[in-house]
Formats: sequence, structure tokens, C-alpha cells
Amino acid sequence: MHVLLVNPWITDFAAYDFWIKPLGLLCAGAFLRARGHDIRLADCMDRFQPGAGVDHHRDTRRFNTGKFHREILPTPSSLAHVPRHFCRYGIPVERFREIVREGDRPDAVLVTSVMTYWYPGVFEAIGEISSLLPGVPVILGGIYAALLEDHARTHSGADYVVTSQNPRDIIEAVESVGVEGTGQITGDCLTEWPDTPWDLYGTLKTATVMTTRGCPLDCSVCASRFLFDGFERRQPEHAAAEIMGLAARGVEDVAFCDDALIIDSDRHAAVLFERLAAGGAPVRLHTPNGLHIREITSSLARLMKRAGVATVRLSLETASEERFGDFSRKVSREDFRRAAGALFDAGFGADDLGAYVIVGLPHQTRSEVEDTIAFASSCGVPVRPALYSPVPWTREFDRAVRAGMVAPDGDPLLQNNTLRTVDWFDEYPGGYGEFRELVNEVNRSLVRKE
Repeated sequence: MHVLLVNPWITDFAAYDFWIKPLGLLCAGAFLRARGHDIRLADCMDRFQPGAGVDHHRDTRRFNTGKFHREILPTPSSLAHVPRHFCRYGIPVERFREIVREGDRPDAVLVTSVMTYWYPGVFEAIGEISSLLPGVPVILGGIYAALLEDHARTHSGADYVVTSQNPRDIIEAVESVGVEGTGQITGDCLTEWPDTPWDLYGTLKTATVMTTRGCPLDCSVCASRFLFDGFERRQPEHAAAEIMGLAARGVEDVAFCDDALIIDSDRHAAVLFERLAAGGAPVRLHTPNGLHIREITSSLARLMKRAGVATVRLSLETASEERFGDFSRKVSREDFRRAAGALFDAGFGADDLGAYVIVGLPHQTRSEVEDTIAFASSCGVPVRPALYSPVPWTREFDRAVRAGMVAPDGDPLLQNNTLRTVDWFDEYPGGYGEFRELVNEVNRSLVRKE
């Protein structure tokens, strides 16, 4: 079979390319290729492809991050009170149509999804595919489809919805609309998964890797356990070999998408970083998902530096002792001070670090957030505010329902974290803009001190 893989547009008030790649979709493609099917890719979020509508001299920033091409859309009525432009981010629609028409006519199209409130971009991509390829079945998977299966089945326009990550289930869904492959069916174990098909890209300056699957913790804001109730690791030597292979292909920046990269680091992360350090730190490494602070020791921090880690994000969330249990990390203030000290001693600067601070939780107070910002800055670490998004199937979502922030069966657009800039800051002096300027000034002062 010929299968077209589609990573749709982001529709939101803001989007920025922090090494975004559709890793789940690419893994599904790897399962299908191993089974003997032909795959090709239409990635609406690939800024480096021809016709992406991006001026790389103007729109590319540090470490190959950068702005997407965007087109302003009519704001959905449920979001009309948000004083920002609602946009489609990614390649122009006409370029997407060209890619879909290229090559062999597919026997099936596999579309992925991520944030629940990005569904308009998913629906638009499905609509375009149905118009361009009439009669070709469209299969929808990904995080949105798993979290909101009924919504996806009812409204997306897809012919089939797959909520499982199991390679067998994905293969069976695709083969149910065509012919069976003759190759192997990948087992549902991370160590058995075939190589990610990065050859589907032309220019590849950034990539993502997943060296662990799942998370042993159970934070109140996170749906990781709903999506995969387990925890497993790849062989760290194999993960290091993949990263070095990406470097040989010309990749300059690699981001880890693990939820628990450095847990039990002696058995995994330390081995991985040691291999990369021995290989000459061939790429810049980034940890956008946040690292578990208690796991950072002086020796691990030095290894990270030697291995080429360029940006370190720390999952502080809050410095409120009353809320520590919600995040399953049990990070004391002393843990954070110790980790920050280890990173600075290893040679990281303030500009390399950032502490995620969650903002806008149900019943969260301004003083809790401001106290957390003050604490992180007192340790020399800049703050990265993380506006709260109510994620279905989490404890915090249930609290948000009880607090009247969202309805359990409401429009997923109302799960957009940009709404916190309006509802949570409606009584804040100067609103969200003044809060952001406060954070920016604190962060600038830390970088200037170096």
C-alpha cells in the first residue's frame, strides 16, 4: 500500500518552532514501512521545506528555532473575547495541496493530532485531503484523538479514528482499508521499534528523539499515564547511536521528547550522555519537556555539559509546599537550589537554563506564582511561565470543571492555555502584559549578572 502521513497545521493564537517534529506519526510510518508499505510525508510544520513561506534570514533564531508562516483566520466565536489574532501556522495551503498531489496516489492517509484545542487545523487538513483525494480513506490518530475520541469520531471528518499507540493496532487500522503487508509487525515495546524514517525530510536541521516511553510519576496536570500506563527505556547505547547518526546526516539540534529522561540516570541518561561526550558532543541537545530536578547531581550536570546539552528546562512548576504533591516530584526548595548550583558549577549559564512555572491552575493565587518566580530568580534561574491548559483525563481537569473553568463536554477550544491570559489575569494590575514584563525584567537581570 501507499500511505500518506500528514502532520496538520497548528491553529492557535501563538506558535513557535521549538524543534517541533511529529515523532508519533513518524514512528507509525516506521511500523508501516517495516511491514512493507510505502510511505511519504506531508508535514505542514516543516519550516525548512521548499515553499514553506518562511524567510530564514529573518525568522530563524538561536539553535534553529524560529517563526512559522502564519495566516490570520476568523476567530472562533467561543474565543472572540481574546484580544489576539487567531491564526493558521505552517506551510501555505496551496503548498500542502501540491504535496498531497505529488507521487503515487495513496491508498490511505494517516493524520496525526496533538493539542486538543488545535483540532481546527486537523479538521481543515482532513477536509483538504477528502477534496483532493476523493475515495481515499483518512485515518486519524494522535493525542487529541486519544483524549477526545468521541469528539474526533463525531466531528473530524475522518473515516477511522485510532486511539492506540500499539504498532499492531495502527497497522491493522491501515490494512483494514487496503491490503496486508508481508513484513514484520513491530512489537509494542520501545526497544523493538524500527528506526525513525528521517529520510522523509529533505533539509533536516533539527530532530526529536524519544529514549524513554511513559512516566513513572503521576502529576495532576499531565495525561501521560492515560496515554501510556507504563514506563520503558531504549538501550541508551542505541539512543546515542541514533543521535550520532542524525549528526552525520547534518542535523544540528536534537530535542528530547521524553517525559522522564533522567529518572534513574545511572542506568540510562548518564550512559547516554557519556556515549555522546565520548563521540565529541556532535549536536546541540535540548530538553524542552523539562527535567526532574531531584535527579540532577553534580556528576550528571557535568556529563550533560560534556555531551552537548545546550538548553536545560527544569520542571519546578511551583515553590508552594502545599502543592508539591500534585506534581509527584516532591521537589523541595533545597532540591532546586542544589540542582541549580550543580548546573552552574558544571558551566551552564543563566541563559542556558529555564524553570517552568505553572500559571493559572484552578484556585491558584497570584502570590503563589509571584513567590515561585522570586524563588527561582533568587537561585539565578530564569523563569519560563507555563500557562495552564485543562487536559482531559487529568485530576487538574476535574478541578477545573468543579471551578467552572471548563465544561466536561464543552468545546475543546476552551482548553486553550491562552485563555489564562484573559481569565486568570482579569484582576491583575496591568493584566497579562504587565506580568510578562515583570518576568522578562527578572530574567534579563539574571543574564546581565553573568
